[in-house]
Amino acid sequence: MSIQLPLGGHSFSSSALSGIATDKGVSVCAIVDTAKCVVVPREHFAEERAEEILRSSGIAIGDDEVVVSSTKAAMIAVMAMSAKCHAALVDNYGERLCFTSPLLNSPMPEQGSVIHLSTKSLYVRVANGGLRLIEAMTVESDADILYILESINKVYNIYNMYARAEGDTKRLLTLCKRSFKNIVCE
Repeated sequence: MSIQLPLGGHSFSSSALSGIATDKGVSVCAIVDTAKCVVVPREHFAEERAEEILRSSGIAIGDDEVVVSSTKAAMIAVMAMSAKCHAALVDNYGERLCFTSPLLNSPMPEQGSVIHLSTKSLYVRVANGGLRLIEAMTVESDADILYILESINKVYNIYNMYARAEGDTKRLLTLCKRSFKNIVCE
């Protein structure tokens, strides 16, 4: 089962969680929707250094936040999330709980880009003969999205590659359909 945090700006209560995935055999994976995220190769990750990894990447961890990490095979997402939300999830799911990021939540094409837009975060992955870019960024407006994608295009030429839009696909397509030669929705 999968839970996305936050749900488009909506929240949920601990009591609402108690009815979800009550089967003790079902694992629960929370998708942490935050630009306070970095991805590191598994061989460079140590759980005890998770906070240090975020801080060394220039990401400030709030007093009301905890650091969690994903469990993907080759790459680990290190993320800051609400301590209160984390506690509620752990109370309800315990060891069945895992975390991931939209940066790792879907397959990556061998060549092309994956652009995932949520309310305030833009996640971009670019591959061309291997992974070239994997980044989570805060966006406040459509202008931010266009500026970021244009900047990435100048370096990686993403407008001429296959691109997969995820998350708020309607908004992404409205903004990007004229720039990308081959963009599809999921």
